[in-house]
Amino acid sequence: MKTFNKNSMQLRVVVLDGKPWFCLADVCAVHDLRHVIPDRFGMSEADRMLLLLGIWFVDELYFCQVLFRKREKEEVKQYQAWVIDEVMPQVRQMV
Repeated sequence: MKTFNKNSMQLRVVVLDGKPWFCLADVCAVHDLRHVIPDRFGMSEADRMLLLLGIWFVDELYFCQVLFRKREKEEVKQYQAWVIDEVMPQVRQMV
């Protein structure tokens, strides 16, 4: 597992079999969402979710659906820009 940090922003990523998995709780935190479970977002495809050490990880499609859910708060915009500009290029190098 690799943890990306910048200021108060965090994103944990794990790569399994060449596929990146993104921590659902980390992306939900920036949206001030509690009770982080995939059902909350209508996520039902089991091959797109992974429960690892009690933490939900989701594939890139589900991650992006939550990431771009809202853009109202400035910190959400900053998190989105950070993920796209800095984190994703590094994740691409991990796989």
